[in-house]
Amino acid sequence: MSIQNIIFLVVIALVVGYFYKMKKPKYNKGISAPNFIGQDLKGQSFELKDFRGKYVYLDFWGSWCGPCRAIRPHLVKVYEDYHDKSFEDASGFEVISVAMERKAGQWRPVAEQEGMTWPYQFSTLQKEGQIVSELYGVKSIPSGYFIGPEGQVLLNRPQMSEMSDYLSEKLSK
Repeated sequence: MSIQNIIFLVVIALVVGYFYKMKKPKYNKGISAPNFIGQDLKGQSFELKDFRGKYVYLDFWGSWCGPCRAIRPHLVKVYEDYHDKSFEDASGFEVISVAMERKAGQWRPVAEQEGMTWPYQFSTLQKEGQIVSELYGVKSIPSGYFIGPEGQVLLNRPQMSEMSDYLSEKLSK
């Protein structure tokens, strides 16, 4: 094997390792989701720990992100289907969206247009949003964490169908 082939293989391995690290979630299943403070659409502060006893999807997205926009209808459907439901081990389901934005105010019209009716939305252009995205190690979007009623990570980067199936199984009988 020539030195050029060895260098090529090393470069490929480094690129693959870099992309693996970029996509790998910071917190895995079973880990307690770190608490944070955010602001809802009305400017009221809330903390993740305020949602204990509920399922929560922590959603990282961007108005400029095509793949994020493609899953919006599915997330809206999951929210509409489960927001007010009672579960065997929880009293509801909430979504907290953090818009990873480049320009102020860009995300709000998109969120409204796409039916994101949940009140817990803010962007990384706000101090809270920057802290949350850094805390959760978000390096690419769409990204998200499905958090259980005890505050533990249940799924990281879940498909909307996975989350819907999980919630469906947990509905109170």
